[in-house]
Order: sequence, then C-alpha cells, then structure tokens
Amino acid sequence: NKSTHIHVHTNTMPLHCSPLGVLLRCLTLLLLLLQCSQRFAGATVSVDHRDAPAAPTDSFPLLIPTPQSIRLLSDASAASSATTSSPLVIYTEPETLEDIAAGISVEISLKGCEVVHAPHSHHASAASGASSTTTYQRGDGSACGRVHKSLERFLRELTLRTGVEARSTAPPFFPTQHTSYASSASSFASTASGSFPASFVSLPNLFHLRVTCAECVSDAVPLAEEAREEAHDLFAGRDADAEQAAAGSRATLAHRPRNFASSSEAHSTSSHPSADSASSSASSSASSSSSWYPQLSSSEQYSLSVGHSGVRIDARGPSGVFRALSTLLQLVQHGEHAWEIARVEIQDEPMLPWRGLLLDTCRHFMPLPTVLRVLDSMALCKLNVLHLHLTEDQAFRVESKRYPRLHTIGGDGVYYSQEQISELVDYAADRGIRIVPEFDVPGHSSSWLVAYPELGASDLPIGAERYQFGVHRRCLNVANASTMRMVHSVFDEMTSLFPDRFVHVGGDEAHCAYWSSNDEIRALADREGLYSPLSLQQHFLGELEQHLSEHDRIVIGWDELFSQSLSKEVVVQTWRGSKAIYETSGGGWRSILSNGLYLDHMNSAEAHYGMNVDFPGDFFLGGEACMWSEYVTELNVESRLWPRAFGIAERLWSNKPASYGLTTLRQRSASLAQLAELLGSQHRQFQLPLLRRMLGSNDPVALPALQMLVDALWPLNRVNGPIKHSSLSPMNRLTDIAVPDSDLVYSLQKTVESLSTDDADLRVRLLNECRSLFSRLALVHSILVVRTESNPVGPFWSAEVLPVAQLLQECGKIALESLDRYENGTTLPSEERSQHRAVLLRAIDYREGQVRIGIAEALLAFFEWAYQRPLYAR
Repeated sequence: NKSTHIHVHTNTMPLHCSPLGVLLRCLTLLLLLLQCSQRFAGATVSVDHRDAPAAPTDSFPLLIPTPQSIRLLSDASAASSATTSSPLVIYTEPETLEDIAAGISVEISLKGCEVVHAPHSHHASAASGASSTTTYQRGDGSACGRVHKSLERFLRELTLRTGVEARSTAPPFFPTQHTSYASSASSFASTASGSFPASFVSLPNLFHLRVTCAECVSDAVPLAEEAREEAHDLFAGRDADAEQAAAGSRATLAHRPRNFASSSEAHSTSSHPSADSASSSASSSASSSSSWYPQLSSSEQYSLSVGHSGVRIDARGPSGVFRALSTLLQLVQHGEHAWEIARVEIQDEPMLPWRGLLLDTCRHFMPLPTVLRVLDSMALCKLNVLHLHLTEDQAFRVESKRYPRLHTIGGDGVYYSQEQISELVDYAADRGIRIVPEFDVPGHSSSWLVAYPELGASDLPIGAERYQFGVHRRCLNVANASTMRMVHSVFDEMTSLFPDRFVHVGGDEAHCAYWSSNDEIRALADREGLYSPLSLQQHFLGELEQHLSEHDRIVIGWDELFSQSLSKEVVVQTWRGSKAIYETSGGGWRSILSNGLYLDHMNSAEAHYGMNVDFPGDFFLGGEACMWSEYVTELNVESRLWPRAFGIAERLWSNKPASYGLTTLRQRSASLAQLAELLGSQHRQFQLPLLRRMLGSNDPVALPALQMLVDALWPLNRVNGPIKHSSLSPMNRLTDIAVPDSDLVYSLQKTVESLSTDDADLRVRLLNECRSLFSRLALVHSILVVRTESNPVGPFWSAEVLPVAQLLQECGKIALESLDRYENGTTLPSEERSQHRAVLLRAIDYREGQVRIGIAEALLAFFEWAYQRPLYAR
C-alpha cells in the first residue's frame, strides 16, 4: 500500500544510559527503518522524536507538601562531570558484586537532639516528691533513638515502595570524630574476583547509614570492622540473624541504637502532682523521663541533597530528619530500567508550626490499628498534630483508673487502655507527630453524666437519647464544688498520659436547658454577674484553665469560649468562621483554623485547597482538618481523609498561594495516595469487602457493576440530611461506600477537557476510552437486576441502589448514542436532544439516599461537546 505512513515513536535517552546502551538503541532503530523500507516500498517513513516530560522545576509535581525551595541539578549546574547530573539509581538487577557492595550512603547531620523534658514526670519518685532531676539515656525513646528507628522505617518503606529489598550495612550511629565507614563494604567487594553467581541477583540494596549529632560524641565506638563482617556475611549468603542467635555476640543488620548515658545531660523540671500512687504507677508506662517528644517549638527545617552516590540530610532536630526522609521517599520514582531518585537540592521548612488533623473517636470508635495507619499517612504528608477527640455525649474513650465508671459505663466498655495510649504516643513521636487530647466540657458530656449522674445540673436520667447526634441539653453543673474537683482530677489523670503541653477542653455548644433551673447555678450567676449560658461556660472554663496552667498545661478551646477577658495563654480553635481568627490573632491570642477544613462535609479537594490559611500576625499557629465520626466508621474513615487531606497538608506547609499548585493537585495527591496505600493505608481497599457485604455474594459479574455504580457517585454531607442518625444507626448504604473525589469521576472530567485537542490520534484514543466507560454504564442496572433476582440483598437495595443504577444506565446510553452519532457524522433532532439533556440534568440534581451522581456533570459536558463540535471523520 503506497499510502501507508509508519510512525516510529522514540523517547529521549535517559541520562544514566550507558554508551553501549545508546549504541544498541541506535542500531535497533536503524534495523527497524531498514525493515520498514524493504517491506513497504514507497511508503512514507517518519521518525517522531518525542522528548520525555520536562524535568520538574520549582513546582515539583511529585511532592506534597511542595518544598519551599527545590533545585534540580542539571548539566548546567553540574557540568563538572556527566555522572553528577544523572539520577541516583536503586539497582534492581546489579551486574557485579561491587554494584551491591558500593550501595547508597545516607548521611544525616543533627545540630542537636532537642532534649526536652515532658511537662510531667512518669515515675514514682516524682509522685512521691523526690527530686525530679533526670539523667537522660539514649535509648529507643531518645531523640537519636527515634532518628535511628526512622531510618529503619525508611528502609522498610523503601522496600514496599520499590519491591527491592533495602537493608542497612551497619548501625548508623557514629561520633563526629570518627570517619565514615561507607567504604567498608565496598572495600570488601574490591577483593572479590569476577561477578557474583546468579543466586545473588535478588540480593538487597545496601544503604550505608551514618548519623552525626553534636550532642552524641561520647561513649560511642567505631563499628567499621563490624560493618565489614556483616557485609561479608550477607554476600556469603549466611543468615546473620541466625548466627547471632547461636553465638549471642554478633550484631545483626537491624541494629538498635546503643544506650548512651551522659551525666552532663541532666535536666531539671517541676514535677507534675497530678496522680496518686495508684494512677502514677498505672501511667508510668505511658512515657519515660528519658524519652524525647516533639513540641510546638521543635524545628522541622531540613536540607536534602541527592548526589551521584548518596544522600545528605542536615537538620536542626529529629523532626527535621523525619520530614526529610518523607520527602526522600517521595522522590523515589520509576526510571527506565530501575527505581531512581532525582538529583535535587532542597531547602525546606513549614510555613506554619501547627498542621493538624482532628480525629473523632467517640461517635464511632476508631481502634488502635486504624489510628496507627492514620499516623503513617500523616507522617507521609508532614502533618504534625493528631488532635484526638476522646470524650463526647456518646462515649468516654480512655481508661480511667480513678473513675472506672467513665470508660466502662460512659464508654460502653469500648475504650483505649492506658497502655494503648502509651503505645500511640510513642508511635506518633517516632514520626514527629504530637498527640493533643480533647476532653470536651461542660457540654457534650452525657457520657460523664450517665456514669456519675451527680455531676449534672439536672436529676433527670439519661437514656438511649445520648447516642443521638446533635447538641444535647444536659451539661455539667458548673457551680458545684464536687463537680469541679472531679473534673480537675480527671484532667490530671488524663493529661498525665500525654506528654504534650497542650490539652483541648472543648467548650463548644454548651446549650444547657437546666442551668437556669438549678439553684446552685442561679446563685453563682447572681454572685458573679453571669446572666447567660455563654458567660457561665466561660467562667467554668476559666477555673479549669487556671488549674491546668498551674500544672504547666496550655488550654485549647473552641471559639465559643473566647471573650476579651480570656487569658492570653489560651489557644482558640475557630470553627464558626474566619472572623474569629482576626479577632483572636489581632488581639494577641494564639489561634488555630478549622473553619472550611471539615472533611466530613464531603467537599472537594479543590474547595479545601482554596481555603485561606495565610493570616497575618505572629499569633496564627496553623490549621486542623477535622474528621467528625457521626457518619464514618473504622472501615471507611481513611477514605474520607485521604487523599483530600494531602492538599490541606500542603497548604499548611507551603508558603505558596493556592493557585500555585491547584492545577496539578489531583495528580500529585494521587501519587502520594498510591504510596500511602503501599505503606498500609486502606482508603481504597475498604470498598471491596463492603460491596461484597451489600451484594451478599462474590458474583464476578454483579460485583464489578456495583463497583462501577459506587465509583460514579459522590457521598453528601449528611449533617443536615432528612434522616436523623445515632451511633447505633447502620452504616451499610451506598453513601457509606462511595468516596468523594472518585478517580473515575475525575478521569472522565479530564478526558472530556482533553477532547478539544488538535491531535487526531490522541482524540481517537480518548474516544475509545469513553466508549468503554459508556458501554459499562449502559449495563449497570440490567446486570444488577438480573444477577440479584433470586438473591435478596438487603433493605436498601430496591429503595436506593436500583433507582440510582437505573438513572445512571440511562445516562450511559445517552452518552453512548451521542458518541455513535459524533463518529457517524449524524445529528439528533432538537426535541430528542432536549429530552436527553433533561435526563442528564435530572442526574445532576439527584440527591436520594444521601448521594449524588458525581459523574453526571462530566457526562453532560461530553454530550454538549459531541453535538456542538465539528464532525470528525475517523
């Protein structure tokens, strides 16, 4: 065929390609052109040399949060040698023993350990009045101990990221006066002759880890010889762990840090008289006086440099190391033949020191494994505060050894033990995340009152209505001295479990209907001139704040507690509008923004990303995304957090305006979400088990159809919905499985936007993708009806699932017909076109079952494009 056109698409040669590889590629291309010329005589042969995507600039598309300053090393900036501009390669199939033994060096320089004492003391000596002077030891909980664990975790996460085993050659801790041992393993390899046998192809990549710290130069010993022996064991194929178990003397590849004790590091602090002997011994496991915990003042600044053979990180403290390793993990990307790390120099620090996430554990309980997974994803996107909402009308979620009825009756026996709180606090500290607890008073306190009715302002019993969501009318008796003593005692015990100085006291929505009829409260109001519920609440919280400040605690409260007489030490968290931010910050009160960052309202990622988080003044600390759990459970909570919270994390970290990264937000969030999933997040995996539960079977035909239906939906904000729910309501409907910002919805939106391209080949591919999608949508209802005729599938099936499936199927058929007419060059009479448009508009307005058809707008956009664009002949 004389008119055949043959297009050969090639890519730009990667910088790390060897000269032999370049030669082979050229020969292959010439051979291909020769064969084409012989087979298609007279045909036009053209070579379309398509450049690879341009190297990322300051808006590096793979990082959330975006670094404040990032410079990619190019030939211009690294002209000294060709290798300096090549990416750092993580070999998947190294060719020689030297390739393995050389490994990759990771050097970390700490300017200081930031050794700080917790605002309380978790040992019996403090409780008994003994001296609070403590000798700090560098164990697992020390600053450098946590850095060491972060390196171990980084290697484990890198293995999950790449599928290539990454292991350390030796313990990372060396004093500054000793030289690096990074060459120890390679020096052994240089004595090896020839290449390694085939059995070594799957050997791990070796990482030479070295940490130097200005405060850790004593009592350390060089371990280069030990590193060399371990490398020998690895290359010889022996199991170092088994040998250590047998000999009891050899160290393994996964070392623990040495326990360095320094008498010069004794620090003095006031003891915290918050617990009696029983509670002191019970809470002693929650922390250790030798442990390091992140604080508001902890520096997160770091510099990261990726060279041709390794990585260097400089940080002022452990938190900076954690943030740098998070960035480094995200820099690991697919290369042509291996995983690679881009050659970059990064100078980075957060814009705001308080970047938090509120997690409500009361309306629906969040088990410890769920919270730990949330912490992992928070560390990935550099959020540094987990605000745990631990008491509510529905439940009291922490074990109290002083008042056990709080968690057994008030919490219905579903709670975190004090040992679990200890594990949670340490797990968070290992990731540079602070845990700030909230114990909400005087409102939202039905769980207190059902356990200890004498605390309330009314004698009326509390029944099952406490499980209802909304604002309850019963509150604590703010005028009773016994109530105040117990509240103070509970806060003393609870705060002893958390090393952070900040504690949240709630203070919102105290609309108590019984304060005005209580004699004690009326007498207090007359005596103090408190003639409104708000003023009574502020008086109560003022006394609590004074008590907590005497024990070195800083109070946070919701913006209802704000008044001009409020102590300047109190931090105000705003949720009712940004106006309060200007009032508090402008008046000298520290403030935290949550208004506009409620993830449970199911707004889009772009809506949250566009929020103003750049308020003037030095008193604005930052912001917190909020996940209230009225309508989420442990099964789907992660899908409501990620990936939308990634964008919020970037806005709180980066000093760039919202418009800077809005266009690439979805792509960058998707990249980070994929990495989070590899590390254990279940924000995507949760759907399949719930779909099987709804369907009642594992039907191979019906299950994909139901998945397609759910992916096309968007859950609505149910707070103001027509159905009143409680913590006992079933959570098994479509709205509980659908996710906001579905990948399917976003994909079709981008496809329709790209149809206006002038590239005919690209448009054909896009239209083929649309046809595949529309064909499946056009069968959703039929499949679900046929496959479930003889299998009852639950009360919501016929009322919610089938109606929305039928409407979605109609939309799919309309879109498919418009695509056929577009490709055939035919049109549709205006009357029928109006009818089709009306169906699509009805789908856009659909709000039954607390869902909307998220894909409907993209379908309408395609419909309009197909009938208004000029005809296109294939």
